[in-house]
Amino acid sequence: MQVTKVEDFSQALEYNPSNNDIYIANRDSGTVYVIDGSGSFNTINLNSHSSTPSFEKLSLFLLG
Repeated sequence: MQVTKVEDFSQALEYNPSNNDIYIANRDSGTVYVIDGSGSFNTINLNSHSSTPSFEKLSLFLLG
């Protein structure tokens, strides 16, 4: 088992069983951490391209 440190104010956690990805929404930074099934770790910045509130963008991101 691998332990990954996330931010202090993570707000939501979502698991996608079709690809084994885990999504962690971070309240203060407006980012989402994506951990794939192999343990690779990526960060997506939801605030970098528009004025849409972060959690609305998170819903759009997760729902595709």
